[in-house]
Amino acid sequence: MDIKTFEGLGLTKGESKTYLALIELGETTAGPLVSKTQMQKTTVYLCLEKLMHKGLITQVIINKRKHFSSLPPDRILDYLEEKESEIASQKKLIRELMPKMAVPTGKSESCASFFSGWNGIKSAFDDILRTMIKGEEYCVFGVSSSADTIDRMRRFLNKFHDKRNDLGIKACLIINEDYRNTIGSDRIKEKLSKVRFVGKEFSTPAVINVYKNKTLIAIWNREPAAVLINNRETADSFRKYFELIWKIARV
Repeated sequence: MDIKTFEGLGLTKGESKTYLALIELGETTAGPLVSKTQMQKTTVYLCLEKLMHKGLITQVIINKRKHFSSLPPDRILDYLEEKESEIASQKKLIRELMPKMAVPTGKSESCASFFSGWNGIKSAFDDILRTMIKGEEYCVFGVSSSADTIDRMRRFLNKFHDKRNDLGIKACLIINEDYRNTIGSDRIKEKLSKVRFVGKEFSTPAVINVYKNKTLIAIWNREPAAVLINNRETADSFRKYFELIWKIARV
């Protein structure tokens, strides 16, 4: 079986290699998987954890050792149906958000662009780096993620913020308290980032980035999506909302 087939289903390269190895080996411990995949042990365990979360493999304890095995092939169809449902929910959310951000007619030219997948998210966030210049500041709020995406989201954001800091662009971020020790700690250590935290009552399914006359709304699920709105009135409205939350957020 071709590893690219499983990557096309939404698995990472490491997850695909681990899953294929489990199919070939049958029930096994991590040791043979490390040898079969030629990946580091910590990487294999991380992939196993992700595959279990996605419901594609199972784990049992035998003589105090963890044994892993792949689930029946029809579970892959269930997984794809779950992804389709998730994407449908994201589209529904974006459609619900759009009327709330309606552009007043006759005031300014505006447009909106939709992005999907990790490559799409990268294209959307690259616009922040292209649009802003050294010394300028933008705001971010509602920072959260689904449990099975937090690690990949964190890696993505670390690379993005490294570039942002190199360009001298400042950021103010309001982050969900649950992410204080992950995404929060990543941003706090950055010289050009100011960070505050809010409780679960301010949690949203979308993360809102406001810069210049633009608003980038990202949904961080297994298959992330984003909408980029280029409109001054919309950006100003979200910026005022950010300022209200910033005043009551905790350091």
